[in-house]
Amino acid sequence: MSYTYPKVWSFPPFFTKQPNKETYDTQVNEWIKIIHEYCKSCKVWKITRECPVFTNTAIRRQLETSFIEEIFRELERRGGGSIVSDGVYIWWYTLEEWSSRVYEWVEDNGQKGVMMTVFELEGQFDGMPYDMMEKVLKRLEKQGKVTTVVERDEIVGVKF
Repeated sequence: MSYTYPKVWSFPPFFTKQPNKETYDTQVNEWIKIIHEYCKSCKVWKITRECPVFTNTAIRRQLETSFIEEIFRELERRGGGSIVSDGVYIWWYTLEEWSSRVYEWVEDNGQKGVMMTVFELEGQFDGMPYDMMEKVLKRLEKQGKVTTVVERDEIVGVKF
């Protein structure tokens, strides 16, 4: 899968943290939008500071690590990402939206009342990493929509 970057990605100053608060806020919003679109389009679940989205070789620009980390923190603050030790899980949809999508899939595919493994669910959602699926399932569990089977602190099975 490929992603077509927006025009702003080819604008050299876009790769430099802007000092003006208003311009900075707009810049961060654009970066978050690009990250979400890129990850959704390319089915990327986790990014690091080395992600190709942060480098434009055609204009010889790369975002500074400290600015990337600011963007990661803002992504997490907005609920669009979850920082982990080796990068950031990207939520193309919000946790609530993913929870709804998983539950809709269960209903649409006649899986209510059926015991399933987490692995089976992950495969239905473009290989969503376990850590992200776990958050979705815990959300659904809080809503009373799923019962989980836990072994050694990991969800191994679910029943909707």
